[in-house]
Amino acid sequence: MHELIQDMVDKHNLFDNVEILGFVPNDKLWDVLVWGHIFLNTSLTEAFCIANLEAAFAGLLVVTTNVGGIPEVLPPEMVLLCEPTSKAVLCRIYDAIDLADKK
Repeated sequence: MHELIQDMVDKHNLFDNVEILGFVPNDKLWDVLVWGHIFLNTSLTEAFCIANLEAAFAGLLVVTTNVGGIPEVLPPEMVLLCEPTSKAVLCRIYDAIDLADKK
């Protein structure tokens, strides 16, 4: 998977915008989360997504698929839900970027 992501970074010349971290130990997770503005979760099946809660607690706007129990976890002002399709996820990412730009 790492190679596919690196290929996309190379193809689209995103070197200044993307940093691939790989494995992040639990005790360093907070330090990584607070770098961002948007947290993307593209799960296709999920009962309860702890990562979404951690990201929202760190102040990130969560963009996530509306599968399983995810819609019940966070209030609407903290999450943008979408169908689990690439087109729907992309549309919500654009929405999240617009919201982040207004902050």
